[in-house]
Amino acid sequence: MVNLKKVKNLRKVRLFLLLLWTVVMLGLVLYGISLHRRNIRGIARTIAISSIKNDLAYRYWAAQCGGVYVPLKTGIEPNPYLENIENRDVETLTGMKLTLVNPAYMVRLVRELAEHTFRVKIHITSLKLLRPENRPDAWEKAALQGLTAGKTDVSEITGISGKPYLRTMHRLLVRKKCLKCHAQQGYKAGDIRGGITANVPLQPLREALAPQLYWQLLIYLVIYLIGIVGIVFSFKTLGKDVFRIDRQNRWLRAISSSSFIAIGMAVNRVIKEVNDYFCEMSGYDRAEVLGKNTAFLYPDPKEFEKVAELYTQEKGMKEIRLRRKDGKIIHLLLATMFLDAENKSEGILFMAVDISARKAAERRLELSELKFRGMMEAISDPVYIGAPGREIEYMNPAMIARIGRDAAGEVCHFAVHGLKSQCPWCEELNSLKRNNLKITVKSPLDERDYLISFSNFASGKYPESKLVILKDVTDLEEAQLQLRQSQKMEAIGTLAGGVAHDFNNILTVIRGHAEMGLMQVAADSREFIDFTAIEQASARAKSLTSQLLAFSRKQRIRPQLIMIDKALSDLNKMLRRLIGEDITLNTSWSGDLLPIFVDPGQLDQVIINLVINAVDAIRSNDNASVKLITISVSMVILDDSFALKYPGSSAGKHLLLEISDTGKGMSPEIMERIFEPFYTTKEQGKGTGLGLSTVYGIVKQNNGYIDVSSELGQGASFKIYWPVNEELSEAEAGDNAPDPLSSFHGDETILLVEDEVSVRVITQKSLRIAGYNVIAAENGAAALEKLEETGLRPDLLFTDVVMPKMNGRELAEKISTLYPEVEILFTSGYFDNDIWDDSSIPAQSRFLEKPYEQYKLLKKIRELLDE
Repeated sequence: MVNLKKVKNLRKVRLFLLLLWTVVMLGLVLYGISLHRRNIRGIARTIAISSIKNDLAYRYWAAQCGGVYVPLKTGIEPNPYLENIENRDVETLTGMKLTLVNPAYMVRLVRELAEHTFRVKIHITSLKLLRPENRPDAWEKAALQGLTAGKTDVSEITGISGKPYLRTMHRLLVRKKCLKCHAQQGYKAGDIRGGITANVPLQPLREALAPQLYWQLLIYLVIYLIGIVGIVFSFKTLGKDVFRIDRQNRWLRAISSSSFIAIGMAVNRVIKEVNDYFCEMSGYDRAEVLGKNTAFLYPDPKEFEKVAELYTQEKGMKEIRLRRKDGKIIHLLLATMFLDAENKSEGILFMAVDISARKAAERRLELSELKFRGMMEAISDPVYIGAPGREIEYMNPAMIARIGRDAAGEVCHFAVHGLKSQCPWCEELNSLKRNNLKITVKSPLDERDYLISFSNFASGKYPESKLVILKDVTDLEEAQLQLRQSQKMEAIGTLAGGVAHDFNNILTVIRGHAEMGLMQVAADSREFIDFTAIEQASARAKSLTSQLLAFSRKQRIRPQLIMIDKALSDLNKMLRRLIGEDITLNTSWSGDLLPIFVDPGQLDQVIINLVINAVDAIRSNDNASVKLITISVSMVILDDSFALKYPGSSAGKHLLLEISDTGKGMSPEIMERIFEPFYTTKEQGKGTGLGLSTVYGIVKQNNGYIDVSSELGQGASFKIYWPVNEELSEAEAGDNAPDPLSSFHGDETILLVEDEVSVRVITQKSLRIAGYNVIAAENGAAALEKLEETGLRPDLLFTDVVMPKMNGRELAEKISTLYPEVEILFTSGYFDNDIWDDSSIPAQSRFLEKPYEQYKLLKKIRELLDE
């Protein structure tokens, strides 16, 4: 039944192909005839255009020459239309008579010769006739109208005297030379005077090209007959192949339908056939997959692209993922092969086996291993697993880093602790017969203390192994000591900051009274000298409180231009008291120093810390014959090679501060750690480990570079390279002399808010002497009450920042709301980062730090009020 049906289908196909072949060949014949006709017309048009162009060339040449003189003879008579032309007829010296032939007359003679010789008829015509011979016929009249409308030429096949011609007309333009004859017609240069018609007979061309058409039709006939014979004989052979292929297909279909392997065929990744198991495995019906690209089966387009490599191999195999119709992802082992290795376009045969269960088991095992490995690698403590025979089965990266190798397979007591026999603590633990134990031991391998945890675990029939974790607790006690030291330093810093704050208030009072005393006595009196001494002493005390605040880190860092020779001179007495009389201090500097940009308190802290370290190093050197500390300052220029050699440094001009001593020196190991916080070589209770780390931080903060050189028994030398500021001189970097108090008088109203009574009294007195109207209050709340009582409008608010009940920031906000035009000036003697970072505190131009000089207060107030 199936074979008979296929035979009938083959006959229908054969008949269809015969009809199709006949239609195709008939179409080719018609196309050939049409192409033949177009060729004839194209050749005729080429002849016409060529004739017209030749005619125009002769005409333009003759017009350019003004005409041509030719001998009078039969057929050439004087042109009656040129009677008005002077010298129309001339006679040569030999007696030959010549007449002027104008372009139109000359071309007409040439055309008559061409028509007789080449059968091409050329005719000049115009809608404005000059000669009756130029009268247009009906076709030429229509063509002339087309040229007048803008066309360049007109071409058409039409009959002349019952014979086919290709008639082509090209427009004829008036040139300046033509006006000699045609100006009388009203033409001007550029006008369309008429047209030139070329009439080409088509019959001679058809007769000449007829053999070519006959041969072409004969070739088509031969091709048609060959095609008919080929179709008939091909289908005879094809019929036999159909029976053979049908048997093979039924055999393959039987195999694929009974197989538990998904089988199918695809061409260019489009599914052409699948077996029943493929549909069962994928969840799709056969009709839902046939004719579709396999891309819809893949959960990710990237996976679809990766499988493309199988289509370039004769045979291939790959694990893939497939999305079932219900959305479930399954894993397959896909095998492919070409149906025809020599003709890959035939497609491929593919077979797939569901390996989802195996992949799930592998994934579970992989996840288990990944979890274990990830857990072990995440543990920062050294860990290993030991077999019952004490061989190491596994070591985590921390353990490998500790001993310097992966010692899997080695015995644990040697690899982990460097012992030749079993660890003594293991024998004690084995006797306890417990699964989880912890013990603190010192490992002989690195002489460090470890808290070792032992945990037994087993897996089914396998003997027990031990998970051993080593936690290094050597640094725990040291960390606790550092914490206690840090807390102690914080407490001392808080105490120092509080003392400095209170002392600043006292200094403000002392200095204020001294300044007012100077205003009231004569400059040559004994009292003037006493008040001056008090003022100078308070200035030195202010420097001391600045150092206390810097130590407690309660002072705002304010870099400024400093001449270091002046700073060393101011520190000289303090340094000599620090080092004692048994150690010599030498200081020297060159005269060409440039200023550096640094906070004065930080610079003092660097020098003092380095000097204190030098004192300790000298006193710990029992072999020192000379006890000497040297401080020298000079200018140096660092080049690019220096900056490359010492990372962190920079090229250019620097001020070199070098502090050296004759102490006991340092070993290379100590020099590598001297700038670490809390690292100290001093005895317990005699050092914080913060001195050199503070020095290092200050130098780096100011874009400097610090270098240290030392040898045991040879002392040490610290070199600090500070960037210099070349724009200002030493005089500009120093303090300016204060202006006289009389320069800053005023009569405005000032609201003074200060919680310290003595400071408030002296400041109020100073402001009133300067002429200001002062409203004084002890805190913010009291200030608002007094404003309400007096009804006065303040021009400026001068307030302390830290006060009880209402602080200076809150008061400033309220005052600014009540009086938007009021100027605000803050002050404080206890200045930490929290205060300065607050956005309500304005810039430095509106802040005066305690203890302040009275002239600076009056100057700042005058500047704000005069803005």
